[in-house]
Amino acid sequence: MNPDNAVAKTDLPQILTLDSAVSLSEAVISAYQDNYYSFNTSPWFIDIDNRFRIFMYNGTRYIAKKARPDKAADEVEKSQNAHNFIDGEIVAGIKFKVIVPKIIAVDADTTYMISEYVGTDMNEMSSYRLVKPLLDAHGYVEIMQFLIKRGITHPGFLPRNIVENGDVMYLFDWEDATFDANLTPADFDRLWYTNFILNWSYLFSRDELESNINALISTSRFLTEPDLVRYERTFRDLIDFKGSTFEMRNLIEQVVFKAEMPVDDIKDESHLHPNDIGHLFADVYFSELDVLNDMSSSLLRTKNKLLYSAIVKLVTQIITLIRKNDLKNIDYYCMVVVLALLSPEDYSANHYESVANQKDLKDICAHLINLNQNSIISLFLTIKLQTTEIDALVRDAVIGATGFKPLENSSQIEKITVFISSLQKEKDE
Repeated sequence: MNPDNAVAKTDLPQILTLDSAVSLSEAVISAYQDNYYSFNTSPWFIDIDNRFRIFMYNGTRYIAKKARPDKAADEVEKSQNAHNFIDGEIVAGIKFKVIVPKIIAVDADTTYMISEYVGTDMNEMSSYRLVKPLLDAHGYVEIMQFLIKRGITHPGFLPRNIVENGDVMYLFDWEDATFDANLTPADFDRLWYTNFILNWSYLFSRDELESNINALISTSRFLTEPDLVRYERTFRDLIDFKGSTFEMRNLIEQVVFKAEMPVDDIKDESHLHPNDIGHLFADVYFSELDVLNDMSSSLLRTKNKLLYSAIVKLVTQIITLIRKNDLKNIDYYCMVVVLALLSPEDYSANHYESVANQKDLKDICAHLINLNQNSIISLFLTIKLQTTEIDALVRDAVIGATGFKPLENSSQIEKITVFISSLQKEKDE
């Protein structure tokens, strides 16, 4: 048992106490009546859609998640299946506890999934607070092997969906899990593999992870190629790729690994990690901008790691300040970072470092304008950025990151250009 992994009652800010409610259902409804407390406990997670709440009722801490009735029912059913299969089992000295939410339906369109809040997730504890994980890389792959033997695929078996407390591992977020008695390691596909390596690389080295994974999966042939997901279709269309799915996924993997793997130059773990920035931008923006963020990040990290690290510190400060503003205008202020990645040479690393020290969003913008009035960011903030300039920046980033030239009349680039241009308007704090 590792005492460093114990979850203290001080791991949350002030919690809304709802003991006056006559039932748990009433407490949940009360929790969503205002934004007294939203789920912003971890630096990596921002509740863009205002779906989560944490509250106290009758001496117990609960976490609630708003979801569509059909999605809630599906997730609870899968969680119950996982509970039936593995709850209480012990692997590598760790006991599993599967979180099965309770559904509270308010009306035909409003459903909440409620469960006891069991502690801070592993991504927060081990990636940001640097609490040592209970196991080494081999141990977590051993757990994957155990799940396979039980016929379970759990793509959500990632640090963000795990709470470790003593020698107990709490598992949740089973919405993408499948249950098949005939499952074998060879059934795992490229998407699962890439996502697993990316997320666990913040706790263990990529070489260590891959050596353990390759001992699990079938290495006698390529991993299976599933149907294209939205991100991949957008990537393909943005570069007008005509090759095979296998070739395209190789290219995507190269870009994504460069963009979202850990940054060696950042020693201060309070700064957001590249993969968490990627998740954030995917929540804030549409798919084309999500892909563009990975492309521009990949390109900059290849050319100038120091400058990229300085931009990471800037986005961390912007998000810190946005949290205090109820996520108001988050698309506008995150666009400053998007433009920084698209045109990084407009400022030096020292410039970005100094701007990241500002304590107000308006001050950040004012400093960026004063430091270089001709920068892309300054033109955006002063409502002077032209669509032709945006178009050129986006095309340069796509070509630089992938080597492929987008179509002259690309609808994807037009969508990005129009959106960025539309954000150029006065913002009230």
